[in-house]
Amino acid sequence: MRTRAPDTAGPFSGRLIDRRRPIRFHVNGLGFSGFVGDTVLSALIAAGTTGAGRHLGHALGLGPVFGPDLIADGAGEIAPLPMDLAPAEDGARYRTIDPVRPGRGLARLRNRLGRSVPSLGLDFDHRPILPIAGDAEVAGAETPELLVVGGGIAGLAAAIEGAEAGLFVVLVERRQGLGGDAPLFGNREGEAPIAEALGDLQARVTDDPRISVLTGCEVTQFATGVFSLRGAQRRVQHLRPSYAILATGAADRLPVFSGNRLPGIFGVAEAFHLARDFGLWPGGDTIIAGASNAAYRMALLAAEAEMPVKRLFDARLGPHSRFREFCKAYGLQMAEGTAVHAARRLAGTRLGLTVAPTWTEPVEANVPVVCEQLITAGGWAPRLRLWVQAGGRVQWQQEAGALAASGRLNKVALAGSAAGFVTHSAVIASGRAAVARLLKRPAHAIRDPRLAEDFESADAQLPAFRSQQGAPPAYLSRGQSLVDAAAATVQKRPVLALTRASTKTDNRYDSAVLEVADIEALLAIGEIAPGHAQTVIKERGLPPVRVVAHALAAMPENAHGSRDIPAYLAGRFGKKPVVCPVEAEDRRRLAPGLLIFASTDESDAKSAIGVVLGHTGDGARALVRRKAHIVGGQAILRDGGRVVSVILGETVTPNGDG
Repeated sequence: MRTRAPDTAGPFSGRLIDRRRPIRFHVNGLGFSGFVGDTVLSALIAAGTTGAGRHLGHALGLGPVFGPDLIADGAGEIAPLPMDLAPAEDGARYRTIDPVRPGRGLARLRNRLGRSVPSLGLDFDHRPILPIAGDAEVAGAETPELLVVGGGIAGLAAAIEGAEAGLFVVLVERRQGLGGDAPLFGNREGEAPIAEALGDLQARVTDDPRISVLTGCEVTQFATGVFSLRGAQRRVQHLRPSYAILATGAADRLPVFSGNRLPGIFGVAEAFHLARDFGLWPGGDTIIAGASNAAYRMALLAAEAEMPVKRLFDARLGPHSRFREFCKAYGLQMAEGTAVHAARRLAGTRLGLTVAPTWTEPVEANVPVVCEQLITAGGWAPRLRLWVQAGGRVQWQQEAGALAASGRLNKVALAGSAAGFVTHSAVIASGRAAVARLLKRPAHAIRDPRLAEDFESADAQLPAFRSQQGAPPAYLSRGQSLVDAAAATVQKRPVLALTRASTKTDNRYDSAVLEVADIEALLAIGEIAPGHAQTVIKERGLPPVRVVAHALAAMPENAHGSRDIPAYLAGRFGKKPVVCPVEAEDRRRLAPGLLIFASTDESDAKSAIGVVLGHTGDGARALVRRKAHIVGGQAILRDGGRVVSVILGETVTPNGDG
């Protein structure tokens, strides 16, 4: 199976790698080759390792959104990094934080013989506790005047505007290069070529001494005005800017169907950046499927790079796109009104796809469509994790099938696709306008015209195709939470874990910690009532970032040295609950938002006796009903659908009767 495109592949030739400088390194004792400029993740995928391991008995794929954390031997106190942030270095020996499943002798033998190893063989059913950044690091936070999160065209424009206003700017981009997703979307009629606009913005950022650029750097947390970052060759770093602009872009939604995270399945943005940055095309036969015009743009770029695309399935009926017409000219086979309902693994690296009309049940006798790579294009949703952590509000937009930011914050502003803008000119203008708003200066109105449906069809919401018993999970998002959609019939009621709403039926999501993308998927498939979106995100939407800094800092200390209870938890566990340490018997890290129950007989959210609040430097803290609190007493919680025994410690805040 060819995984690396030739250096003559035009837009997919791998702009970040130097093919003249090969390297070799090890991960968990397995040897891999790559080039200078590769990340650990890109080198693994180039070597044919597209599997991360197993979860719930099924294979789980690697990808830029889900690259397991690792650390280099001899790295000392440097924080673990996701594989897509860690640069592959010649001679380095890396080890993953997640444990390796037993019985990997055959994989090691294949590796020694120079053959590809399909999976790293990690065990995602037993994830360990990870280090937590302490208060001392937060106290030493650097103080730039403006922090811009996101190095796409909106973030670049915001950084330039801030520097021209006399501010010292730090621009942080998670990917290894600047530019964001704009090159994937191409140009609209009347717009300047995106390559020219992007080149000009990048040159101005590079040449301005007032702008510091950090690529390959992830903002993991925002709390009490402090942004926590991690990146290559860095410990967890903290910034306390005077102002912040979140130009975090839009995320490619994961279509919900059984097997949607098997090895060899990538989102359209993931596939685009793997190909553009590292020359990766991990599949001789590629299927592109979804309900977004980005699918046609991706197919067109692949055709220009002479990369094989077997077929394109569009779930919409009668879609219109200028890129669709170009694809016809290349002779690409296309089908409309058709969606992938399920995926399963076949022999080797091949996938078998159940493809059927979008709104009907597939026939069991359907012959699977076979491919080596599936690229999904499920539409786009603003990335709002940091906005939510900053205290920003959101609301559900039914027509778009996405959450959108609402209201404003004092010293934090959104820009670009994260703020809902679409056209390149509007996205760039929004970056400039965000700076003007924060500095209380006048800004020009932003025009963001949309094309008529006759010329460019809007992205559509895909239905959720639930997994059947024994089939691979249908995950809600590509992130670390690993929450899958229930196989049962959708229950038309809100998922409110920490409120006193009356519910009569059990719901598997009542005790899961959900990422914002998970909550968005649950809204789309009807598991959460739209009017409860803000409440659920506040109570349950703390994303499980695996290296978290100062999670309890958002709870200010009172005059007695205790911590005030968040307003949305007031009265939930009695009038005067206690805060106490909580520790899992298997020593796993407990994510904020997990509900605590007195016994395994309880599962309804209303019967919970407490909730995990977050972490300090010496472990997790929980809010517990006083009458249910016993020092050294055993309780249980459910983490990812699994029952976990926990021990409660001595009271931190003696608050009277509960």
